[in-house]
Amino acid sequence: MWPKTILILGCSVLLGLVGGVLAALGLDALDTSIRTVDMAEAILGLPVLGAICVGAEQRQLAKQRRKARSSSDAEEASSILMLAQPGSPEAEHFRSLRARTATAEAGKITLFTSAVPQEGKTFCCVNYAVAAVQSGQKTLLMNTDLRQPRLQEELELDRDAPGISEWVDGQAELGEICQSTVLEDLDFVGTGKASSNPAELLAGKRFQELIDKLAPKYDRVIIDTAPIISVSDALGYLSLVDSVLLVVRAGKTPRGVILRALNELENAQASPLGVVLNFLPRSSGHGTDPYYYYYAASGVYGEAYQQGNQTR
Repeated sequence: MWPKTILILGCSVLLGLVGGVLAALGLDALDTSIRTVDMAEAILGLPVLGAICVGAEQRQLAKQRRKARSSSDAEEASSILMLAQPGSPEAEHFRSLRARTATAEAGKITLFTSAVPQEGKTFCCVNYAVAAVQSGQKTLLMNTDLRQPRLQEELELDRDAPGISEWVDGQAELGEICQSTVLEDLDFVGTGKASSNPAELLAGKRFQELIDKLAPKYDRVIIDTAPIISVSDALGYLSLVDSVLLVVRAGKTPRGVILRALNELENAQASPLGVVLNFLPRSSGHGTDPYYYYYAASGVYGEAYQQGNQTR
């Protein structure tokens, strides 16, 4: 009796383990997203210049902090991580991105895009711009996503202020569309009023004139544009920028979609400088990824920096 019971229990445990392993392998095979730095570089054939280990909870925390504060210190109350949490591991990842793009010779005008919406493109773009300012560079941040503009919300600026649309239509002068921000060396040009033909507007001579007039005034010009697969708006002015950074959301975007976006960029003769792998988990899915050690280590140094500031 007992031997048979033990045998049945042993077989059940074994079958359970085998079934669990097979189920895990099956789910892994069905997941076509990119989950690690190694995977991104192997599949996309591009260097990962930024690995951003930050989740939605950190962003939400920063926004709640901004709303709850009555302090007059705009930087402390900001929802932008580089301002609200400058000593955090997440902020250190954007400093690493800034350093790697400098080494890769990104040039003056850098464009942030993604394959599809909700990759965290605007989040990466605005924090990268603040990182550039904090390194001593006078920076212009432009929003050319005329369909879903979100940069004004991140910067807490007037969404109805004149911008690119008014400039192109001849309804506003250069000084009227450049807005100041909480940082002295960070200016902003928004989208302006809604346009029925964003792609044509951005591909026209007037927009090129705008870039030609603004670029000499700054050390860096950073542009947030619409996703490549969703709309073709950015394809008409890619020749005006020096480098393109493709933001990819780790563990979500199917690799086929990302490869299609890369194909669109290559057809427009604008191969990206590299990839920003966004929303990487900080403690899972990286056990075999040698790069992750370094990104995790940068987080440790960020925490030490923050603790040091608190004790001063």
